[in-house]
Amino acid sequence: MKRKQTEKRVLVVHSTAPDRETAESIAENFVKSGVAACASVGGPIKSFYFWKGEYCSDTEFAIELKLSPKKLAEAEDLMGRLHPYECPQFIVVGAETSDAYSDWINGMQSGVD
Repeated sequence: MKRKQTEKRVLVVHSTAPDRETAESIAENFVKSGVAACASVGGPIKSFYFWKGEYCSDTEFAIELKLSPKKLAEAEDLMGRLHPYECPQFIVVGAETSDAYSDWINGMQSGVD
């Protein structure tokens, strides 16, 4: 039986945090709560942006979360509750994956490993 394209799809959520401790705490909360199947933290990185009319340049840590599309609403809600920023970065990218990887992600998200 041929798989539907959506069955091979996972979501990758990109965010940042002001320090490694915060980034790791957010990543760990996402995985332990079952909202994300896995998470990665990297950095430091340098971010450049305007906030409330002021130019900013800050050192941050990148957060990457991998999850099933059915967990998106929960992910957005959890990020809002955990993140210290007034307006946290929450960029969602859909990704086509191998059958094995999407089966793992979706299995983790269903409580089956």
